Amino acid sequence: MISKESCLKYSGWKEGDNDCLVLKGIEYCCLGLRGDSSSMTFLNDHFNTTQDLVNLLSSGRLDFIIKRDTRDPAFNRSIKIAVNFQNVDPSTSMSKKFLYDLVSVLEDRNLDIVMFSGIIGFYDGSCDQTRGMRSWRGYQVSQCDEQLEKVYKFPNFFTQSASFVAGGSRTKNFNAEFQDIQFYCDSGLPAYGVDFPYLFYECAHEIDVKFIVSVYSSPTCKRATSDPPLESLRITSNVDQELLEVFIAENNNFGLGLSKISNPRVEYLKNFNVVLFGYTDSENTTHLETRSFDPQDFLNLKESKTYPNQVLVGLKIDNNTVLLTLCQSSDPSNCTSEYFTYAGSATLVSIENVLQVEGAKYLSSALIENGPVFSLNQLNDNTVQLQVDSNFTWNITYQGQVQSADISVYKSSASEISGLIITEVLVNRNNKNKSKLFGSHFVLNLEIMQLNLVTSDTYLDFGSQPFVKITQGDDGEFYVLEMHSNGMCQCGTGINNGNINKCLVATTERDHVDHLQNVKYSLIYNWGRVSSFIDRIQNNQTIFGSCDKQIMHGKFSNGEYPNGFVFRNQTSGELKTFFVNQNADYVDLPFVTKLFCGGTIPNYGKDETSYRMQSFRVIDYPTFVHLV
Repeated sequence: MISKESCLKYSGWKEGDNDCLVLKGIEYCCLGLRGDSSSMTFLNDHFNTTQDLVNLLSSGRLDFIIKRDTRDPAFNRSIKIAVNFQNVDPSTSMSKKFLYDLVSVLEDRNLDIVMFSGIIGFYDGSCDQTRGMRSWRGYQVSQCDEQLEKVYKFPNFFTQSASFVAGGSRTKNFNAEFQDIQFYCDSGLPAYGVDFPYLFYECAHEIDVKFIVSVYSSPTCKRATSDPPLESLRITSNVDQELLEVFIAENNNFGLGLSKISNPRVEYLKNFNVVLFGYTDSENTTHLETRSFDPQDFLNLKESKTYPNQVLVGLKIDNNTVLLTLCQSSDPSNCTSEYFTYAGSATLVSIENVLQVEGAKYLSSALIENGPVFSLNQLNDNTVQLQVDSNFTWNITYQGQVQSADISVYKSSASEISGLIITEVLVNRNNKNKSKLFGSHFVLNLEIMQLNLVTSDTYLDFGSQPFVKITQGDDGEFYVLEMHSNGMCQCGTGINNGNINKCLVATTERDHVDHLQNVKYSLIYNWGRVSSFIDRIQNNQTIFGSCDKQIMHGKFSNGEYPNGFVFRNQTSGELKTFFVNQNADYVDLPFVTKLFCGGTIPNYGKDETSYRMQSFRVIDYPTFVHLV
């Protein structure tokens, strides 16, 4: 229950919505939804109420997932909603009205939702005449009325238990703390839990997640089902789901037996189903490897080339054409590029010095197959120059110090090439330096070699070391995968247990979230249509992180210099990323990452390579649009 002051100030509740309740001098007027089990009654930022949940289910926005008669065939499982009541008296009008309204919506709209909550015991005690209960968990049971009876009779309202005994027909789900999983595996998990996946909760860090998965998947665990282990197991945690997937993937770091490498880069040649993997070793030799992307021959080496005394700074492709950029290890300002067409092996064509501007710092490059090469060079502290082949240049000036940038291009029509530039700029605000990402969009007319370029005055996101890649989706639309380090943190154990507005972390200047905007080593991705990024740039709008309605945003690991690609898994049909990044040692992670933002474990990277090569799932864009 939340105080009247907080309900009025930070939620959609208004006078007259329901009766309020006064307890110990405090007036409570609404039920707040929180990401944890805290009993905090005063909230100092915007929050959702139980009425918002009822309104969402009534709106039809999620019908493609939860409405039995109109659901998309891809979503064929019931949705489970668990409600944990804290500081809530079940006999109050607020509590009764919420569950009555919720059950009414589920029944009237034929929604495939299953409810779990211990509070159903209060309804059973009130309306089940055979039980003869006078109280439930210290609360006096009520006289059964219309509201109580409707919830009591709802057939899909169950409770959970961490006991070996079912405890009645309502008990359908097994729910226990993650530390106890070894005890239950040794003793044998109860059969009643087969109805729904076993649930283990409050594992907030990577070591906890891996512990649960390893114990439950062990052949010695006495599971009550023969289903594949990860189909009958669920984990609840206050970290991003994308990050959770990385944690679960115990065998998902493909070390390839390499160590002490830097500048890892990866690209995907879809027509040949091979991955190009480039890196520089400790002897300053760059390696460019071709590896199989076939699940039956995954990442096995097919071909390798070496470039002594040269450091890898860029690897980009378009269709079957590859652009490789290297700098001399003895002179980082001396950079050259070569491109080649891959046809089972590499045929090299040198284009030395085409991309380098004398006295400038090389930043990035991209190309169009059988078309021009684009490059970005930093002329001074706040100016980036866009160069097309060696003939045309355009300057972009920023209000701050340029740190890094990346570019991606695509053929938008027969006579036009379009592209996106993401630039990291160090901006000073209130005597604090912030690394912000600014976007530019351009269209180059090939017939008259005229370029129209728009640069946002407002940052797109917080972060460093941006990587951007534009690809064409199965639906013909062009999509953007953008990755960066030192990004914004919106989801984590400490944050979900607080009462800040996570949707405003991206734009607020309030001091209490300042430390969440540039979280050192926090790897972030943005995924969406090119048109959505263009809208943000043209309208000077910031991406609202995980709350954005057009661009997906999430944390996926810790480290530096991320880059990768999106692909369709041919076995599962899922849309996934495949990426590499340089590792960050646990001792170097800041406190906010270790505690709040999905921090890793003390021996993270200790026995691994200096980089990570991993994969995580992203949501198909049509599904994402439905959800928001």
